[in-house]
Amino acid sequence: MLASLTYGKTSHFDALPPVVVVKILEHLRLRDRVVFARCSQRLRKIALSRLELWTKVTDSRALDTPDRLAYKAALLRRSWPAPARLEINADIVEGAPYAALVETNMSRLTSLRMSLRGPWGLGSPLSVHGIMIVARPNRLSGRDEWRPISDALRNPAPLLEDLDIFVHNNADWKSEAVLAPDILGRTPGHLRNCSLTSVALPFPACRAFSQLTSFCYEPHNRGISDGEVYAILSAMPCLETLGLCVGVFIPDPARRPQPVHPCLRNVALRAATYNSVELVELFKQHCVTHLVLDHMRIRPAQPFHGGPIPPWAAQLAGTELARLFPEHNRLYVGLYQAAYECDEPATFPSRVRFSASNALATEFLTSSDTFANLTCLTIHESAWARRGPLPSAPRLTHLAICLASCFDYIAATLGSWVEPVSGMLQATPEELSWSLPLLREVFVVSLPQFRGGCRTVPPFFRQKRRVCDCDKVCSISLAEIYRCLRGALHFDRLRLEHLVFGGIQHFVDADLAESVVALYEWAENVDFLPEDPDFVEVENLAWQSAVNPAFTPRLHELFKSNSKVSLNPHVLV
Repeated sequence: MLASLTYGKTSHFDALPPVVVVKILEHLRLRDRVVFARCSQRLRKIALSRLELWTKVTDSRALDTPDRLAYKAALLRRSWPAPARLEINADIVEGAPYAALVETNMSRLTSLRMSLRGPWGLGSPLSVHGIMIVARPNRLSGRDEWRPISDALRNPAPLLEDLDIFVHNNADWKSEAVLAPDILGRTPGHLRNCSLTSVALPFPACRAFSQLTSFCYEPHNRGISDGEVYAILSAMPCLETLGLCVGVFIPDPARRPQPVHPCLRNVALRAATYNSVELVELFKQHCVTHLVLDHMRIRPAQPFHGGPIPPWAAQLAGTELARLFPEHNRLYVGLYQAAYECDEPATFPSRVRFSASNALATEFLTSSDTFANLTCLTIHESAWARRGPLPSAPRLTHLAICLASCFDYIAATLGSWVEPVSGMLQATPEELSWSLPLLREVFVVSLPQFRGGCRTVPPFFRQKRRVCDCDKVCSISLAEIYRCLRGALHFDRLRLEHLVFGGIQHFVDADLAESVVALYEWAENVDFLPEDPDFVEVENLAWQSAVNPAFTPRLHELFKSNSKVSLNPHVLV
């Protein structure tokens, strides 16, 4: 049974008679997700006429029209009263009809996704769990446009499991979106996961969130105080995972120690603030076992946002972090904007994972002592090539490599933000030679697909889309990658445990079957993911995904003719 189907611009369904398309749809029995992307109106009309075949239809085009609103309403009516998932894309100024649709079906929704944008630009949705409300207001927007959505969310939702509200905030949005104190009827129901971006919490009345186990909070255009952090922890006693994306942190000089949270175990901080150390210290008294620090700014040569950044981060990245959390055995540091100048190299205890996900971040990797304790590393291919032979990493087991297929384009677009350098395919084996005795898993990802955008660009440029539209965004040669990695990476195992390619849409090999056979001589398992997972969890990847559709026919032929190749059953769908 298929759970997902995408109709593309070149879909062969367009050439089939309507009666044949209907018969195909009848036998598919789609239950979860259907995406119509840039397909013909004829195919759309035929497919949507069979509303009884599925309970959710997602349209990836920019804005919803009244016709598609009618389709979604019809879908919900046909499936009443069964639990339903709803996804809507609309203009926030015209959000009232969609708010009414949400209000009518709130009691049966298990997943809600509402994308609301202003007329002056496209939104950039961020989906963390399963329900998304994305609002990008126009220049005249305010609380009046937000009120219908807020009122709709005040209805009880006993089946709701995931909630993700994203309001694209900006200087023209004069009034912040605020959730009503009686959101979800003040009853927690089955709500377990929630993510709020540029949406204010109705403290202290958050009874609907009292059973949350996962909460992500991103106050974009305003800061967060330690009082708000404590309020979040006290209002969510069952919370196990907390994610904070903070631009400005407002500490309280008279702060007192708070009671230890009984359940909090995982904390992810994306702290671009200048006093991130004080933010980290808020959690040192809790029993956190997994701490992720991402987007840490490290002493840039020029000030950001009109102010200097103090030289604190080198120690935070290693020694200071280990001191703050002496009992934790899994600490992870991701450096967003690394130092152009560094007085002392950073050192990393064995329990600290370090991610160098852009060319600049590897400037901290300046000594063999740094590499001696690394266990998990994400590195930019151009940084690898530019640094030359890297010191041995005797404990490294997981390596993620970001391919910069459009690095020159990014450099030309952003100027001084990015330095154009050649990638690993242009380097010699001697320049890339790297001793990694315990290496088990290698993850290769196309950089423009890396978390939806290039990590070498500033956050205001990065969006959930490709960095550019050229054909080289996700095109690689498996044979070239194989020759490069095999000549560069030296490990003790006979074969890697896993080799994974993520976010790559095109393979340019003349003989694809021969390239795959070569890969299986080097790795026990080879997987192809349509999108890359979060780079922070490289060592805990779920190696389950559908293989690239264009790749599948060649694999079938390969399996028929070659007994040397074996592929995990879950890869072929």
